[in-house]
Amino acid sequence: MLLMLGITGHSGSGKTTLLEKLLPALQQRNLRPAVIKHSHHNAQIDKEGKDSWRMKEAGAAQVIMTCDQRWALMTETPQSASLAYLAQQFDATLTLISVVELGKVMSGVQQVHTGGYIPEHLTAGAEEMLRKMAELIPPHISVETAAFLGDPAEVVIEESLEEGYDLVVIGSRGLGKIKGIIMGSISQQVAQECHCPVLVIHG
Repeated sequence: MLLMLGITGHSGSGKTTLLEKLLPALQQRNLRPAVIKHSHHNAQIDKEGKDSWRMKEAGAAQVIMTCDQRWALMTETPQSASLAYLAQQFDATLTLISVVELGKVMSGVQQVHTGGYIPEHLTAGAEEMLRKMAELIPPHISVETAAFLGDPAEVVIEESLEEGYDLVVIGSRGLGKIKGIIMGSISQQVAQECHCPVLVIHG
């Protein structure tokens, strides 16, 4: 899921100056900001007569220009591209995570008896559920799945840090204020301790 911020204003009002201040601040929070810049003109990245320009003029629907420092993909569009379409072009990956609480599938005695070995079948149900969920995601979105054993909040926080997630989306079971205080809320712990923004879905 991409979080999007729209900035509009008249020419010379300070939009670019604002972004020059905002982008470094987002990077300092371990986010990977991307920018969509709309132009009212027929913008051309390459120059007339260059190889890339000639390939486009010859009929190439897409041309990639690359060097050691960066690459750029130019796509010819018969009509204006929508914001939703443009947002899909960024290299976002959706990771579906399920955490099986070890204490709910094995008692402390069982854990001691197995010598710390955790049978793989304990996560089989979670992996099957994730597979079915992944099939519901539109094909243009890159999806990964991962099933874990452990404390849900700790696993999500650690995994998001190791993998450098830009956003964590987590559900809230709605335990209520009193019960949530007594038991501790997984979503609340993740929201408080996670290094990246957290979106909590209630329901």
